[in-house]
Amino acid sequence: MSSSRFGRAVGCGVRFTALGFALGAAIGCAGRGGASVDRPVLGRLAPAMSLQDCAGRQHTLAELRGKFSVLTFVCGCPQCRRLIRAWSSLYGHRGDVFLVAVTGLSAADAGDLTKEEGIDFPVLLDASRVVSKRWHSTSCPRCWVIDSVGRLRYGSPEGGSVLQIVSEVRRHVIVGRISHVDP
Repeated sequence: MSSSRFGRAVGCGVRFTALGFALGAAIGCAGRGGASVDRPVLGRLAPAMSLQDCAGRQHTLAELRGKFSVLTFVCGCPQCRRLIRAWSSLYGHRGDVFLVAVTGLSAADAGDLTKEEGIDFPVLLDASRVVSKRWHSTSCPRCWVIDSVGRLRYGSPEGGSVLQIVSEVRRHVIVGRISHVDP
């Protein structure tokens, strides 16, 4: 394992490929687009959160900023697994988009999921589902696109198809990187 905090492999098969997660707003942080809120609002800063990965390391959104990010809430069902594979193939080895998943699975089950699907991005544990509820993401899969300054640019509809979600996320990431137009 390397010594870099976000460039090392972690015990459950998760590998951080870059620090630069754009989810950005620390609690009480104000900036263009307004302060973060406790629930997701498109065009506003992403709600703060702090969760552990399956190796027990704590991660906050505030420490992960600077790039476009795709935050995906997953349960491990076949549809979530298809979406995870899509993200891995589209963005897994690129440095311009940061991927992260949040799950209600146990650490052991999340570790199994990362191994089975070859996930090389962070999987954060939300066993109490507090974060999932705050993000209105209790149905899976649910995805959010966060721009490089921490604003929410897209939230997938509950019950959306994997094809629909992938198409919309790609569009928002591409368009967002071309132009930072305020909503």
